[in-house]
Amino acid sequence: MANQPCLPPLSDDMGDVALSIRVKLLRILETGQFERVGDHQPIRVDVRIITATSRNLERLVAQGRFREDLFVRINVKGHGIATGQVKIAQVERLGIGC
Repeated sequence: MANQPCLPPLSDDMGDVALSIRVKLLRILETGQFERVGDHQPIRVDVRIITATSRNLERLVAQGRFREDLFVRINVKGHGIATGQVKIAQVERLGIGC
């Protein structure tokens, strides 16, 4: 079970997220912890994320424009849902709840 409270499951298009944020996200996924700004005490987390993109991340990885290690971490289960069609009920059917 992911740590509580839950964050909104969908955010910006993963292909548009700044490189600096991608690096931080990868670090959290790899280590299962993060540090608050100005703090040196790591906080352990057990998280699941849902990402969305309208871009072809495999092509961006091949072009060196998206981190391959992050792509491997987030590309666990692909679901082809048309752009603009995602509804809360669809996310709930994925079995991801708070």
